[in-house]
Amino acid sequence: MRIPVVHVPPTTSAVPLQYLKRHLRLVVSDDDEFTEEDALLEKMAMAATQEYEDTYKVTLVKTGLQWDFERFQRKMELPRPPLFEVEEIAYIDSHGAAQTVGPDNYRVVTATAPGYVLFNTDFSPDLDPSHPYPVSVKYTAGSDTVDESIQIYIANIVGTLYNIRESVLVGYGAGISVHDLRKNMAGLIKGKPKALRFG
Repeated sequence: MRIPVVHVPPTTSAVPLQYLKRHLRLVVSDDDEFTEEDALLEKMAMAATQEYEDTYKVTLVKTGLQWDFERFQRKMELPRPPLFEVEEIAYIDSHGAAQTVGPDNYRVVTATAPGYVLFNTDFSPDLDPSHPYPVSVKYTAGSDTVDESIQIYIANIVGTLYNIRESVLVGYGAGISVHDLRKNMAGLIKGKPKALRFG
């Protein structure tokens, strides 16, 4: 299954660490009171976010993505909404040279999900026939803020795994990866997301 390539990772978390710690009741009055498992919680939040995005085919926080196409079409939808902006549209021409499409050849529609690029009717460049995906679009998807119901849902997933961490994470130690955590998240993220309070 093809998925968009991340070329600019997100700089913020869908569920901030302090929000997560308060949700799990790991703090009383001082947010910095309990910090020994911060790294694990951040990995869990990242894993849960990635698994949520892959399950529901969305982007929660602003991320730079690239999607490659076999050819130009009048309307080209960009996966993992919401679409924020298109940064660059490029292609390999029939001579094997890299070309960039000028913004006057298309318009970007962000109001729909997924968003899309709509090319002018007279735009039809020749492409390299030997290249499987000669057209590439770099774009930013995601939002500045994440809906609180989604934050609570992800926090619940993290909380469930955190509560059973002694049995699930045994043998991993501090070296557990986001990939390893996602294997456990996959079984928890099912059905329609519900904003349930954890603990």
